[in-house]
Amino acid sequence: MRLTIPLILLIAIPTLAIVIVSSSPITLIDALGRNVTIFNYPPKKVIALTPAIAESVCVMNCSKLVATVQPVDWPAQLVNATGSGRVTIIGTFWMPNIEKIALLEPDLVIADEGADLRMIGKLNELGFPVLFTKGGACDSIGCIERDLTLIGKAIGELDRAGEVVKWIEENVTKASEESLKYPLVKVVILFYPFSWGIYAVGNGTFISDLVNKLNAVNLIGQLGWPRITKEKLLSLNADVVILLSGKGIDPQGAVKDAKALGLRAKRICVIYGTYADVVQRPGPRISQAPWILLKALHALVKDPSGLYCSG
Repeated sequence: MRLTIPLILLIAIPTLAIVIVSSSPITLIDALGRNVTIFNYPPKKVIALTPAIAESVCVMNCSKLVATVQPVDWPAQLVNATGSGRVTIIGTFWMPNIEKIALLEPDLVIADEGADLRMIGKLNELGFPVLFTKGGACDSIGCIERDLTLIGKAIGELDRAGEVVKWIEENVTKASEESLKYPLVKVVILFYPFSWGIYAVGNGTFISDLVNKLNAVNLIGQLGWPRITKEKLLSLNADVVILLSGKGIDPQGAVKDAKALGLRAKRICVIYGTYADVVQRPGPRISQAPWILLKALHALVKDPSGLYCSG
């Protein structure tokens, strides 16, 4: 399967000869259940506090984005905008710079409950509208779709959001149907490297929800992203172990480290680099994740773009 997103979702619609006059303020209910009023609506200056949110805004209308956090690696339009300085980098995923946010005087700040809730007090003190998505706290693909719809409403691009949601739903459905050609597998998904311990993808997460739609069962019963012991891991007897890693890792070395723990699964797969971003970020690229996971779970496919499997 080709892992592509339709061009219509990656480029701006050609400018039309229509002048959009700012409407009255709009009030939305965010993921925390708060009423958030956006006074300058539709907003022209949006700050995204995670890469997934930045990607979501940019796919809908990149011209509205004025700042985001590192890492920035997709889409090309966003990479170019940060490279030219049109979009300002205001810190990293875990450490957005509050002072830089204040200096930009945004119409709207979009945050992630999973990553940014700890900063809600400081963000509210700035006096700008702050809209929380569920983000990394999402428990399902449907939750990501609701986030995208919320972002679309907030930035005045609801139709574009609908296109992205439809594309996600179509890909999940097609990949789910394809997975039925293979036998059910039991899987454990771990974060690599193991420098800080063994952390896993638990139930009640969007990755686990997606795996369960692909004729597989996630053996990690705990919710969220739990730390587990080596003894617990080995007792699960998984058919497939998937390692999620970042850029610059040696996938063969990752498999070697997994086997050093005592893992004897039928297959150990490493999803790394760009493919790991696709699977882990709760944004528009999740539409490609079913095909990547399908290969890892069932097809024993090696892909130099970011998938390595060892039987």
